[in-house]
Amino acid sequence: MVKKTLLTALILLILVTGTVLAEPDSLWIGQLYAYQVNDSTLKVPLFYSNDNPLNSLGFPFMFISSGDPIIPDSITRADRTYGSNMFDLFLGFSSGDYGGNPDSTCAGLISLTAEIPAGDGVIAELWFSGGQVGDMISFLPIPNYPPGCAIGSSPYDPDGGPVHAPTAVVIMEGGTEIVCQSSITGMATHVITFDIQVMGVAQPFDLEIVSLTGPAPYDNEPNLSGSNPWTFYWVPGFSDVGEYTLVLRATDGDSETVDKEVLIDVGELEVDPCDVARGDLNCDGIVDIADLVFMVDWMFSGGPPPYCK
Repeated sequence: MVKKTLLTALILLILVTGTVLAEPDSLWIGQLYAYQVNDSTLKVPLFYSNDNPLNSLGFPFMFISSGDPIIPDSITRADRTYGSNMFDLFLGFSSGDYGGNPDSTCAGLISLTAEIPAGDGVIAELWFSGGQVGDMISFLPIPNYPPGCAIGSSPYDPDGGPVHAPTAVVIMEGGTEIVCQSSITGMATHVITFDIQVMGVAQPFDLEIVSLTGPAPYDNEPNLSGSNPWTFYWVPGFSDVGEYTLVLRATDGDSETVDKEVLIDVGELEVDPCDVARGDLNCDGIVDIADLVFMVDWMFSGGPPPYCK
């Protein structure tokens, strides 16, 4: 455990070295609300805005509750990082350096294999014990925190962020939540897939696709497989280029529902003719019955001509 902590701190320091100070990225803890998942567990989302790809992040902060003391338990992936190949998520906390009942922590993420694209949204969730609905929690950055929790974002990111926005949140009663990417990009005739998890108190959960709308009628129907987590799977056709809105609906054990929108941006097909297998008419990288269907659609139903020849 000690070796892993030291390795994480060392890699963070290496990634921070050499950054050029500019307009910093920004991080908010909670952004108005924390959520009571059950009688003793709180979930606090971490919102992060970055204008360059992110592969490391460390953020020390203090916290205090207006009611019962809260104690940090763990950190998990969410939204922009859920389903990613992040190398590590870490959480360490003091033994009351700022007033007792562990009231300061160092949390973060680090990756050697993948990057979080530039954007805005929830990157992780902090989990606490204690607190009641209606209590207020204040989160404040810690100045001059030991370098083991150095703040960094990427050796290629000139911002040198993040800036911690002081945040006061109110604990509200949590309901059912659909956890998955909010936006995803793909390419025509190529598989678009991502994982979806439903979280909440009133289990069991059910998940369905309500709609998938965009600029053109799509060739293939999307589908879900598995069960919490589910896997979304869709192969857009040759002409299904543009931005689509996917609406997912979760139903909990009390028959209450919650919806979530996911934006899917389908780009034009980009293929090197020299890399295409003979007979792969729809350019999906394999030769199967779908190529025969594609050819029949082109020859007899006015479909698009084969792109790969």
